[in-house]
Amino acid sequence: EHHLTDKDAVAVEVTTNTWDTVDALVGHVHTVIVVHPPHVKLITDMQVMPDQKASEALATLLAAGLLRTIWVPDPATRDRRQLVAQRLDRVKAATIAKNRLQSVLHRHQFDKPEASDPYTHTTRDFWLSLPVSGAEQLAIEMDLETIALCEAQQERIEALIHQEAVKDERLPFLLQLPGVSIVGALTLLAAIGPIERFPRSE
Repeated sequence: EHHLTDKDAVAVEVTTNTWDTVDALVGHVHTVIVVHPPHVKLITDMQVMPDQKASEALATLLAAGLLRTIWVPDPATRDRRQLVAQRLDRVKAATIAKNRLQSVLHRHQFDKPEASDPYTHTTRDFWLSLPVSGAEQLAIEMDLETIALCEAQQERIEALIHQEAVKDERLPFLLQLPGVSIVGALTLLAAIGPIERFPRSE
């Protein structure tokens, strides 16, 4: 607020808290643009360029009109993208834990449990009864706990996804597409954002 004016233009590289930074700048400067790191790869990949020099190089590109900007999502779209990312994170974590459990069976040539889903609470006794070392036993217990936690959190996330998705009038049209669920529909809506931001259908 003390150094920026309504004649300034600011370029911000995408990082974890980019949108908060953009929100804080809007209203204090003339223009705020956001750039994707791969678009300024020549700057970000240099081994010996300090932050000040990188900022100067970015400012030079901005002044020359050579920066390729990306769309700044509105708060609702940001929340949707966060939900999608959180769900994906839980799915990945559970999958990693399941793969580790599967590797235990392969390593010791054990038969898998007779269940359609070998990783539910109904097969817990099977996994805990395997004749393995203490270290492996602990790893099995933690993987089972990880799966249970991730799947419980996934259910909570998907419940909120359903609540959010039904608010969008585009949902019924997406659900008519083969293979598109409510979760898939919100994933598409989160990626697209407001359709009005596209000037042409192409």
